Amino acid sequence: MLDWNQAVKELKTKPHAPVYTCVGPEFALVEEWLGVLLDTLTSTTDADVDKTRFSFDEGGLGEALLACRSLSLFTSTQLVELTDVSAATASKGASRTKYSTEALEDYLENPVPQNILVMTVTADKLDERKKLVKKLKQYPVIDCTTPKEVPGRKMVQSIAGRSGIKISDDALVELWRRCGSVSRSRTEIRKIWTYTSGRAIQTADVAELVASPGEDNIFEWIDGLVTGNADRSYRALADLVRAGHDTFSLFGMMVRQLRLMWYAKTLASQGYTQQQIASEAGAHPYAVQVAQRQAQGVEPRAIETLLTVVADAEYAVKSGRRDPELTLDWVVAACLNKVKRARGYTWSKKSS
Repeated sequence: MLDWNQAVKELKTKPHAPVYTCVGPEFALVEEWLGVLLDTLTSTTDADVDKTRFSFDEGGLGEALLACRSLSLFTSTQLVELTDVSAATASKGASRTKYSTEALEDYLENPVPQNILVMTVTADKLDERKKLVKKLKQYPVIDCTTPKEVPGRKMVQSIAGRSGIKISDDALVELWRRCGSVSRSRTEIRKIWTYTSGRAIQTADVAELVASPGEDNIFEWIDGLVTGNADRSYRALADLVRAGHDTFSLFGMMVRQLRLMWYAKTLASQGYTQQQIASEAGAHPYAVQVAQRQAQGVEPRAIETLLTVVADAEYAVKSGRRDPELTLDWVVAACLNKVKRARGYTWSKKSS
């Protein structure tokens, strides 16, 4: 697959291909790339470019291929976008599609050079076994999957820059942490830009206008436990329940954060850096940073005690001996009790 940045660059430096395929769920990357394509087409033609859009999953190929094969009396180039081409993936929906792709496969053998067909696939990858995919790969296939953090932030900054939006580096880091994708970041950055009336976006703007990720509630929940703050812990738990997390997912979140605290505490004492701990634990550096803060003054054996409480409760729920809805509240109370009792003599070295 062609890197998205490289694909944008090639639109400006190479002749256009008659067929492109954008693969991935990042609709913002697809839209931005299409915008650059339209700009370059318009700059190289004397007339406007006709752009039409069809959905494969909703209407098949008939109208889209008719548009691809048609020559306009008013423009030299037509841009045809065919969305939701699930037949190019291995998804269950693709295997049940009622539309044949034979006509598209035939068109790919001899596309109309004056027109450009752009197909979009929202899955993360194509099904390499399919005949359609093998023919699609004769033409550029553009990576529109969610990038990792550093390249993702650069993409967001580039997109913002093209729109004349300014954002500080720290604000961009916080925006990505809260959004985690180019598409959501672009949506939020436009909202913030309107709020700031064109002023450069700062971290405080992001904190005020962009919702915190679910992980923040998890951190609050565990923070309440390890500091003995029952109100804080129960409020965070209620927020997680309202967000739709079921009992077993919440048990999993709790265990994951406590384990991360144990990793942070144990590996830091062995000289590991924050980045090394994140790599060893398979976690985001920010999560490790929070876990290290939460684990301050907490002995590894105390964390192990809390993990035992959670594991016992989860087993009781799975075996039908405890009610799922009541058990989480009980776990919080039990852990808070352990914290309260331990603080006087085993919770930290300073208090022993």
